[in-house]
Amino acid sequence: IIQYLSNRKKTIAASGSAFSLAGSLVGIVLGWQATVTILLFTAVVLAVMYGIERMLKKRLLVPETIIFSVVAFLHHPFWRWFDGFW
Repeated sequence: IIQYLSNRKKTIAASGSAFSLAGSLVGIVLGWQATVTILLFTAVVLAVMYGIERMLKKRLLVPETIIFSVVAFLHHPFWRWFDGFW
């Protein structure tokens, strides 16, 4: 889903391995529940960015690993608030 939302025509091997490595590291450090939540919010942010790209008809060059990292860093201070949703 994340590769589709990032609108990549070709799969870049380094990007795919970097994303799975980032997900694994977040899973090790924060736990699998946080990883699932972060992946969900990453997909939502990518969907919003995809909608903005379609409205502007311009490609935004932001890698999905950067978005994943930002969502992970924002998740950490707000995890108790996110916990209320589950």
